[in-house]
Amino acid sequence: MPFCGTCGAKVGSAASAPTETKKKSSDKLKAIAGIAATAVVIVLIAIFAIPALTISPQELIAQGDFERAYSKASDDQKQDVLVANLAAVVSNDLIDNLKDSDSYELKNIYFDEDAHEMILEVSANNSLGGRVSNWYDYRFEEDDNEYQLYLSVGDLEDETIYKYADTFSEKLEKALKNDTRKEMRKIIADDDTKIPGDYVDSINELHETDAKFKNAKLISSINSIYPSDATA
Repeated sequence: MPFCGTCGAKVGSAASAPTETKKKSSDKLKAIAGIAATAVVIVLIAIFAIPALTISPQELIAQGDFERAYSKASDDQKQDVLVANLAAVVSNDLIDNLKDSDSYELKNIYFDEDAHEMILEVSANNSLGGRVSNWYDYRFEEDDNEYQLYLSVGDLEDETIYKYADTFSEKLEKALKNDTRKEMRKIIADDDTKIPGDYVDSINELHETDAKFKNAKLISSINSIYPSDATA
């Protein structure tokens, strides 16, 4: 019957109401699911994509990834990244000569682009457990086509040359060291040669990971801080 015999209402209108309610509920669930999925995507982007885009060269150095650090660096930062790469690699050799290799701490890096000379100030414990600083002068050697340790000294003050007490060889050695100290002091006094401290901090942070620090290698772009006529 099209109409109810008791109340007169259409029989079909009452039957269609539950179906319409189910459809609305289903639409709401789909909308909620869509919002939730979008939120998950945003969270994943925030966790993985954004940090990868915004990570700094210094943070990449601390992870031992010098190649990516160089590619991320601006033109003004690229040389600093290369010098930091060189400092990390040569530090592996100088650490072997420390009384307490675990106590190694890089304090400062200086780089003279024209002279192709790098100076490291390193702090470490001596045999008595006291904290001391040493200075390491690295220079580019054309014969070997690489930066090598030229001189290491405990301080930058000139040694006294005694006219009668020192032998000829001692006088000569002291004179050569004093000449080198003079050059080192000149480089250190030039503010433009000092590598920013955050690169130094990154190398010290890398040293804490030990394995990554020991596995540090010179990257392919390192020849950018070699003399222009050096072999690639």
